[in-house]
Amino acid sequence: MNSTLHLQDLKARFPSAPQREKELFVIGNGNLNIEELIHLVDRINLSAGILLVDGGGNHFCRFFESCQQRKIELKALPLCLLGDLDSITEESQKKLTTWFPNMEVIRFQRDKDYTDFEAALQLIRIDWVARVVVLGALGNRIDHTLGNILYLFRERLEGKVCLLTTHQELLCVIGAKSPLKIALLPDQGLSLFPLDGKPKELLVSPTKAFDDSYNLFFGAHQEVELQFKEGAALGIVHQSKVPQTHLEPGMHIYEFNAPGNLLKDLQIVYECIKRPGDIIIDSPQFRIEGISRDKPFSAAVEIGQTISLIPLAGIVRGINTAGLKWALNSQWLDIDFLGISNEAISTKVNVTVDEGVLLCVINK
Repeated sequence: MNSTLHLQDLKARFPSAPQREKELFVIGNGNLNIEELIHLVDRINLSAGILLVDGGGNHFCRFFESCQQRKIELKALPLCLLGDLDSITEESQKKLTTWFPNMEVIRFQRDKDYTDFEAALQLIRIDWVARVVVLGALGNRIDHTLGNILYLFRERLEGKVCLLTTHQELLCVIGAKSPLKIALLPDQGLSLFPLDGKPKELLVSPTKAFDDSYNLFFGAHQEVELQFKEGAALGIVHQSKVPQTHLEPGMHIYEFNAPGNLLKDLQIVYECIKRPGDIIIDSPQFRIEGISRDKPFSAAVEIGQTISLIPLAGIVRGINTAGLKWALNSQWLDIDFLGISNEAISTKVNVTVDEGVLLCVINK
């Protein structure tokens, strides 16, 4: 079945019946190594099914063909292909509808104020599964990556939705609703990033000192239970300890967004928020810097260039822009209203804020 829907039209429909002991997988269009999918095939086969988000259909086609070539049985089927379908190829669409004639296809309008990732989560009966595991939600564009992460905070999907990177880094929201249990292997670490404001009083079992450092647990096989009394933070389970990056004021960071280095990338982004204007990321793909009352933003750009304004550390008030298609005039942005994928209509863009710190991402 094909249909064109707005976000408000979407009703949760997957899975069709409660399967509370099973995971449900979502495959997006971000960085995704097919070998990682092969590594997860036993876990996928035990799942309640798979949702393919736009270009995630390309990944799944390669995955399915690889399974056939290696004579690996794939029992879990794609329940749905969804999105504005501007990233999936015609060849992949044809293969999927031929292989899986009962798969539902849901097409959204292209000019929309929500992402395909947000729409996918709207379609899932999250309380009907053990958790939702999202692959390929990160990596292609850092502003989309940060937007997807903040969506987990907005919906307070604590422990129910996990993002898995190509190097098996696991991202989830740790909040105040209920304790979250995480089993750590001897070579794994857990790092917290208090995005969207500062949470209060982390309760940890077994007891572990916590300050504003990134890395919390290393070198022990144990089950950790975490909960904040108020607020939430992003938890990242990763495979090895990531050394702290020493950044001097005025530094420009050129090596950024390398596959498998999400934790290190987030550390540097976090420094841009803590020290707006002093730490600037200037990679071949994008430029990132923080904007505050004392550190306004001004840059030469090309007309049509994509610029995102992201309130990564909580609400930002009194935002004024010049040179952007969707102008902000003494307005605010917060976790419920992100400024993703604005567009330059002038060769110079200016942004000022009265309160808070705003992250500016210019896609090159």
